[in-house]
Amino acid sequence: MIYNIGGIKISGDVMYYLLMLAGVMILAVNSSFQKLYQKHVGSSVVKGLFFNALNGIETTVVFFFVHLGLFGIEGFNFSPFAIICASIMSIFCFLYVILGFKMMKKGPMTNYTLFLMSGGMIIPYLFGIIFLGEFQSLTGWQIALRILGLVLVVSGVVLSNRTKEKSTNVKAIIFLGSLIFLFNGMVSVASKVHQLPEFTEIATATTGFVFIQGLAQAVLCSASLLVIGPKHKEELKAIPKFKALGFSSGNAIGSGIYVVIQLLCASKLPASVLFPMITGGTIIFSALAGRLAFREKITKNTLIGIILCFVGTLLFL
Repeated sequence: MIYNIGGIKISGDVMYYLLMLAGVMILAVNSSFQKLYQKHVGSSVVKGLFFNALNGIETTVVFFFVHLGLFGIEGFNFSPFAIICASIMSIFCFLYVILGFKMMKKGPMTNYTLFLMSGGMIIPYLFGIIFLGEFQSLTGWQIALRILGLVLVVSGVVLSNRTKEKSTNVKAIIFLGSLIFLFNGMVSVASKVHQLPEFTEIATATTGFVFIQGLAQAVLCSASLLVIGPKHKEELKAIPKFKALGFSSGNAIGSGIYVVIQLLCASKLPASVLFPMITGGTIIFSALAGRLAFREKITKNTLIGIILCFVGTLLFL
């Protein structure tokens, strides 16, 4: 398929690459809302649950009306397959968020980012090769370039997250990080499975899928707050609700748009291309967003890591 944008003809594949690029930029900017929340509200487990509960509720409300406008009330007749995939994504997201807060108490946040991004790339990458046969139609050179691209992106992630800080509880960090690696990878796999062509008839529209995911996230986080809330009444009361609502609203809108873009691209692009692009692009644009929005210093390691991610991502195109 050829798209005509402003008189410029763009092929279907290129169009989805550009769309994914836009999605990654949105994701990088979107992370600023979470950083602002942590800076002005806090980063404890309770405050993290509160943020994600608000995020889930807002996502549910927004995409309820979006899906209703596009498909009408009959569009809410979701298949069990779509509900299962969206629920799996929400459960694994919930788990890695909770473990992430615990991990960041034991060591620097960069360790969490390293395990999170690596899992979100490597597991769906291997899933695409092993179970979807995504290398079968490629030439030897294309396979070699993509493997090299994977190595460069992984190297960029590792290098950009290197720190001179020494942390205790190394075994606990590795254990928690390994679980985060696995859980975020499963989030990506679940989203890819829902978008596979062979499941088109039992899948749901992307707006409906985001609605289900947001609802599951809201239920999980709200239920968790009800369980642990009584022990943290003072901490919950101290949360500046107006600020929290503002930061979570920005995050919810950005996350919703990103998930829609990811799901659309997952239906057209192979997993062995899509998720390395997300990882490499996130490293690049997150560093730029941090520099512009928070004046974060781009270290030598970070700069080299960005270059490696950029070159490695290009090798997948």
